Amino acid sequence: MNTRSIFSPQSKIFKDLEIALLCIICAVIPYYTAVYTLDYTYRKWVPTDFYFYELIFRGSLGEEALYRLLPFSLAIHFFGVNWLILFPLIVCTSIYFAYIHDGFISLLALGPGAVLLAIAFLYFGGLRKNYLRGFLWCSGIHTGINLFINVLVPLIISM
Repeated sequence: MNTRSIFSPQSKIFKDLEIALLCIICAVIPYYTAVYTLDYTYRKWVPTDFYFYELIFRGSLGEEALYRLLPFSLAIHFFGVNWLILFPLIVCTSIYFAYIHDGFISLLALGPGAVLLAIAFLYFGGLRKNYLRGFLWCSGIHTGINLFINVLVPLIISM
């Protein structure tokens, strides 16, 4: 009988959580680099209304479906795991993802995070055609990034 916990350091879920946390940290660093070098806008107050938090969660799901799930699952379905297709797709969807938020100035702030989210989608299931798993992990990471940027840091700053 295996007595190891699912959260033991040897378990798959523990490794996946470590990678997800690493993605969040690696996406937040360029964001705050842009905040302090390009004077990129950021929130200095902590929202208190429930609608804001619901919007963070719903927005993450919608953006991951639009920018990761649809293009990558279709590309893998039609072309297989072909990096000559996937690499330009990662670049194009990441640029568009960043651009749609605040224009070209957000390429430094959001572009690296968008690339990480695309790679996370592929790592967590997209390459194995387990698109739902990739989508859910990617959405969770995106929600974590949004909560870190919009709630945790403003909470620390406001103290």
